[in-house]
Amino acid sequence: MHKVFIAVAIGNSEQRQRIAAAGAFILADYDTRLLARASDEQIVALREAGFVVELADELDRLVLSSVIIDTSAPPPTAAVPTEGWTARAMPGEPIYWLVQFVGPYLPAWVEAVGATGATVVGPMPQNSLLVRMTAEQAQAVAAIPQVQWVGEYLPSYKIHPLLIGQAGPLPDAEMRRLVAPPDVEGRAVEPPLAVTIVLFEADALSAVVAQIEANAGVVRAAQADTIICDLPRAALAGVAALPAVAQIAPYEPTTPDMQMARGISGVQAAFDLHGLDGEGEVVGVADSGLDIGADTDQLHPDFRALDGTGGRVIGYSVGGRTDAATGLPLWDDPEGHGTHVSGTTAGNGRADGLRRRPSGIAYQARLVM
Repeated sequence: MHKVFIAVAIGNSEQRQRIAAAGAFILADYDTRLLARASDEQIVALREAGFVVELADELDRLVLSSVIIDTSAPPPTAAVPTEGWTARAMPGEPIYWLVQFVGPYLPAWVEAVGATGATVVGPMPQNSLLVRMTAEQAQAVAAIPQVQWVGEYLPSYKIHPLLIGQAGPLPDAEMRRLVAPPDVEGRAVEPPLAVTIVLFEADALSAVVAQIEANAGVVRAAQADTIICDLPRAALAGVAALPAVAQIAPYEPTTPDMQMARGISGVQAAFDLHGLDGEGEVVGVADSGLDIGADTDQLHPDFRALDGTGGRVIGYSVGGRTDAATGLPLWDDPEGHGTHVSGTTAGNGRADGLRRRPSGIAYQARLVM
């Protein structure tokens, strides 16, 4: 059986009756299309009857950064071979669950989940939600007609596949096998993993830090809901099993970049809608100077023309400074602030190559310093 979308007219009950009579099981009605389950033969019959039928089998999967879950099958059990692997809650204590609906969810469906007493934390991929609730509430949620699948947010879902040498999400069973604590007897000692741990609950920070340190982890930084640490491979599964832990990913040091300047400053729309890029304009920047203070090949590439030639920048004496030997004005930037401002204003992103992601606002304009 397949999941399919079937195009229909709003309020046309005759079409809906014909679809049901063909044997398709209607899961949801979105006014202009129905979501249904149908066999290959039923799909052929519906198309022959003039209906537009679109396969939607991807709605029977839940793809996270670490795992691919088949939600047409029952959820995996929380029990795994290693003691302490799963985050078991005391009876009546809420934990985190994934709830997937049959298709794109409507507000009333989300409200029905909340009506059970469960707390909707937020949206997840493929028409699903992250929900904090007790096992009893999970049973009530699973009984909602539009809910297809309810499963615990297992430790294996939290671990980025790169931490176990995998490039992308894996089938759930395979991910759980690979993530299980290794048998360390007779094995060479592996170097610790540099990881970033994100928590569901910031008030659990000190408790999670204590658990990491108790398992030979070295915490580099811990603030609010984020921990950066060096974690032994053998402790990975145990930390993932802590209820407060939401995600464990490789630590990636941040570096300053300007690729977001156009969006943050709110001018991307001016370029997208009107094609404004500063061509033919001259921008004056009165600041601490610019880079090396000379329009030569050594000037930062973002301040040369797009073809690499000069002529974009004219410099005047900054702060009255002049070269003692030549008497020429000095407009180099000993502080860096003027270069930063000029990059936001008119840097063209040449240093990034063909992608030119960090381009500034008026990246075709000329500069006067």
